Amino acid sequence: MNTAIAAQLNAAADHITEHGWTTGDWHEPTIDHANPGHYLPINQSRLCALAAIKIACGQDADDAELTPATRAAARAFADHLGLNVPADHDDEDGALTEAIGGWNDRDGQTREQVIAALRAAAGALTAGSPA
Repeated sequence: MNTAIAAQLNAAADHITEHGWTTGDWHEPTIDHANPGHYLPINQSRLCALAAIKIACGQDADDAELTPATRAAARAFADHLGLNVPADHDDEDGALTEAIGGWNDRDGQTREQVIAALRAAAGALTAGSPA
């Protein structure tokens, strides 16, 4: 299971590397230059850390409720970051979502820091370290 979650966190980092990162919302609409007047699909747009994790887990970025796979990957990421979300919390009240969102949106946060944190969490999982 750790390897699957690590792969998802690396895929989230890959998405942000390729398509960009945003703060303050799940995604930033991206203009489709090949099709003027239209936007690229969300899975090709700039995403926040959690939305990138959702996409990497096969979930729509706009879904408010986390799927079990997304919840597991988000939990591993939050634990790696040291965010204070109780271990048995299932995110029914959005605490896990809010914790990662708050970390993503904090003043001075950079795209490079988000990518590095996702990769570090993935690396900790594959090394057998607690995430």
